[in-house]
Amino acid sequence: NVMLICGSADIKASPSQRIFIGSRQVGYEQAILNAKANYAKFMGTYISNEVSNIIESGSLNEQGDRDEKMSLTGEGSKLFDKLIALAHNEVDHLLEERGVEDPSKQPQIAEEEIKKMVMSEEFKKVTSTFANSQIAGLQVNKVFESCEKGSKQCEIALAMAWSENSAALANSLFNSISSIAPKGKKGKPIKERIPTSHEDVLANIGARLYLDENGNYHIISIATSMPKSDTKSTLNLAKKTAKIKASSYIR
Repeated sequence: NVMLICGSADIKASPSQRIFIGSRQVGYEQAILNAKANYAKFMGTYISNEVSNIIESGSLNEQGDRDEKMSLTGEGSKLFDKLIALAHNEVDHLLEERGVEDPSKQPQIAEEEIKKMVMSEEFKKVTSTFANSQIAGLQVNKVFESCEKGSKQCEIALAMAWSENSAALANSLFNSISSIAPKGKKGKPIKERIPTSHEDVLANIGARLYLDENGNYHIISIATSMPKSDTKSTLNLAKKTAKIKASSYIR
């Protein structure tokens, strides 16, 4: 199973400005945050719909019913069930305060309380935490850029991909347990994955996982940083900044 989430952001500087590359990097990072926020928002809507169904039916849906709509990792499935239960309990509490004993007989009031819960900061925080727990192994798959010649502002958009294999590999790396890393098909020599042109570098910003010809995994992380002048010291500083940014993409 593969999940795609998207995010976009403006590039504040125009292409003619010296700070454009740095501004593009900031836009890229903001697009990642926006993509994750979009996923958290989707989860909030999904959970509120689940709670509505629970109230309407009078009981929690069977595991199989939910799995047809959404695929989660084993631990994520448990977290999701807990989140549904918490949301359901919160709505029950709000309905009790309004003196509603059987919400299935007063669906309009129930819907009002569900909307109130969804808009609460606590619910947003919980769903955001859950969403972030489910996207280990998420990586940028495609970078799109809208930047017409002569334009004063550009836009960058990202398509980010998550799969059960990438999540398992991320957990393997994070916990230093090689036995849980999925086996993949052999790929190209890792040297052939390194961008060789400016265009390729800009199109491959971020961290990506690759398999080499021996079946070993590698993470290639790319970032950019624009030196403020042409002096050797500012060039070295830009290189150092780019290395730090590239390392930060490996999570």
